[in-house]
Amino acid sequence: MSRALSAVLAEDLKRLPASTFSQLTSFSLWPTAAFFAQNQGMAANLTVQQFVAGTTRQLTTSAHRPEKSRSKAATKSAPPANGGDPAVAARLAFSANEPLQASAHHPSHPFGGSAPASRPTFRQGQRWCATVVETSPVDVGQDTLAAGRLVEFKKDTRSSLGLILHPDGKRNWMVLDARGQKHSVRPQTIACMLPGMGHTEQDLAACDAHAASLADESLLSDAWQMLEQGEEMGIAAMSDLLFGAESPAHCYAAHRLLSDNRVFFKQLHRRPPVFVPRQESEVQHLLHEQETEAKAAEHARRLAAAVASAREQPRASKPDQKAWLEGPFATELKILVEMALGRPLPNSQQSLAAHTLQTLGLDGSAGATVQLLRSIGFWSAHEQPALLAAGISADFPAAIEAAAEDVLANPCPDADANVRQDLTHMTVLAIDDASTVEVDDGVSAEVLADGQVKIWAHIADPSRWIGPDSPLAAEAKQRTSTMYLATGSIPMFPSSLANACFSLGAGQGPSPALSIWAILDSNGALADFGMTSSVVHSTRMTYNQVDEALLKRDAATAHPTLHLLQQGAQRREEWRVANRAYSSQTPGCRIKVRNAQSDEPEISASPDTSQDTPGHQLVSEIMIMANQIAAHTGHKLGLPLPYRGQPPAVFPTQEELNKVPAGICRTILMRSRLLRGSLSVKQPVPHAGLGLPAYVQVTSPIRRYGDLIAHWQFKAALRGQGAPLSPEQVEIDTHTNAMLFRERKNVARAVDNYWLAELFRRQQLQDPGRKYPATMLTWIRQEFGLASVMIIEMGLETVVKLDVAATAGQALDVCCISVDMGAGEFRLTAGLAAKC
Repeated sequence: MSRALSAVLAEDLKRLPASTFSQLTSFSLWPTAAFFAQNQGMAANLTVQQFVAGTTRQLTTSAHRPEKSRSKAATKSAPPANGGDPAVAARLAFSANEPLQASAHHPSHPFGGSAPASRPTFRQGQRWCATVVETSPVDVGQDTLAAGRLVEFKKDTRSSLGLILHPDGKRNWMVLDARGQKHSVRPQTIACMLPGMGHTEQDLAACDAHAASLADESLLSDAWQMLEQGEEMGIAAMSDLLFGAESPAHCYAAHRLLSDNRVFFKQLHRRPPVFVPRQESEVQHLLHEQETEAKAAEHARRLAAAVASAREQPRASKPDQKAWLEGPFATELKILVEMALGRPLPNSQQSLAAHTLQTLGLDGSAGATVQLLRSIGFWSAHEQPALLAAGISADFPAAIEAAAEDVLANPCPDADANVRQDLTHMTVLAIDDASTVEVDDGVSAEVLADGQVKIWAHIADPSRWIGPDSPLAAEAKQRTSTMYLATGSIPMFPSSLANACFSLGAGQGPSPALSIWAILDSNGALADFGMTSSVVHSTRMTYNQVDEALLKRDAATAHPTLHLLQQGAQRREEWRVANRAYSSQTPGCRIKVRNAQSDEPEISASPDTSQDTPGHQLVSEIMIMANQIAAHTGHKLGLPLPYRGQPPAVFPTQEELNKVPAGICRTILMRSRLLRGSLSVKQPVPHAGLGLPAYVQVTSPIRRYGDLIAHWQFKAALRGQGAPLSPEQVEIDTHTNAMLFRERKNVARAVDNYWLAELFRRQQLQDPGRKYPATMLTWIRQEFGLASVMIIEMGLETVVKLDVAATAGQALDVCCISVDMGAGEFRLTAGLAAKC
């Protein structure tokens, strides 16, 4: 068969015109034809018909084209090499599946060397191109795949060079890659078949190494400049154009260059691979994109380096927030802040956000981002993202501070001056914690001529200084209340006002007040009551001082005012309990943090039992009484007010209570039956939990915006004027205030949880096996093993994972199993005592 093929080729060559024959000679095609005829391994299974039916190569020649703009006609004027006979062209064609190796082979390179010296290479600035036009592409299937072929295949989106070993099942082939790993490969995943048969593992390694040494993307730019747009180039032709050779290594290198760099060429066909030059506009666009991506990559590298450097530095040396925002990475830092605060990003920032996360190795969770911002100095070591996300800050806007200064410098006339009652002769006790600076209220007792005792509650009067339309009122409305955290308070008003003229007795002189009084009957009910604008002079006392005074045997004579107030408070409590009032008060956990801005602040958590002292109970009962009187007075005056109520609860039966140990477990059971409170504007509603027929809060106008609403309404009525706020406005403000208050309460809980998590983290570092004695309170979701417990040493009521049967009141040991400081969360598990 090889002789027959050789004879056919010889006959074809004899019929060629002399000019074409000289072209074949000059292009070294005659040795190629001879090689085809003499290659026993190929010709043994190749018929003339198969050879003629193979892929046709159209030979074109031209001089070197220095300019891309030269016309296709001008560069393709050479006569056809076959003298016009297509059959001859077919038989002289290079097979697309079997590119010639002889003309490119060189002894110095056992797996494809440099081009023969007689052919100028592309690197020498000459153009010699055999352009492949795949007129009948042969599909990559099992008919053309065989053991010993080198192929480029894709596995898990990665391209690799491989050697076909043998069939694997009905369709697949077992392929060995250059790393020595075997893969079962589908024919569809083979991107390119390389020339030659019968290759070995040594050939595979040599080809891979040689191809790697040929990788030079600048060649593609040169080739693009030389080719006309639309010229279709097969891998063998591109290999010859780029390297002047068509060996497996050169073909593989050419295909890898074309596949990895899609700037200058685009793939027209997949099997066999055919590429065409891109249009100049496309190239310019892609080059611009490439340049942009390179700049972005360099920027990302610098960002990662800056973050890594900041993390390693001590806090005092880290760049602060101002430095970051004024630096080159301000945009990325702003995006990270938004992600840390849980805010959605606009679509325009999604891509940069994803790239930033990838650059910094973040998983996209808010917690991880929070920790990053803390670690690089952008935030303090214990910055609270919950506060930032809610826009809660102890600092006030400059405009609000200026408004506060204006109130002090230019106080408005007292609209109540003509109706204020002078009560400065009374002994008014302002009882609060020693650390309190916002003094909302004071109490006093007056013995009347008939022997009855008039009990007074004197409330600070910020409405004397500001009205509902004040910018200070708008700020207070947004803040809803003074917020109390482990680190301190976040006030509703600027301290220049809250701690001064707004506060009761802050200036050690007379203070404007809203005073509420009551005379009680023997059972503690309201026999008579009233309300007035007033001026009082108060004396500060701490709860500890009051407790000590009331516990003395001579309290009645040594502190007559306190003694009378205590008696009245006790009668009021008895009356409320008789009216089915219920207290769900539990000890609570008092978390205190000192030096919160340092890396290692002091943290403590202990039971808060302060509400059980005589002083707290005295003040609490008198303030509850004042709020009941305010509700009755408002109803009489027809005022729209934020009336508060609570529907009656269906408490457990005595049989149910007997199943639960007395004390905190029973309190928790009773509390679980309480119903959610209600709000009304037009008329009072009963408050079952307090045992009152009506209730409206007025006793903390410096710390609660709802109380300030009531003050504006009452003060106008006491002056004989109409209410400044309509029922509709009061309803809107009341419901908005309630919603914001709940949100701020959740924020405060998140901040407390963060400090508890930090406390657990430190204690676990000191004692990894630490156990916390606890009391089982109740099951929350027993099917999921979730229970509520009280950690005794902290007074902390919390949720734990409990996988054993337990009943209310049972002793447990609680262990901390994990903390997430970025999220400010901790996870606890519990077991029976000594078995955690």
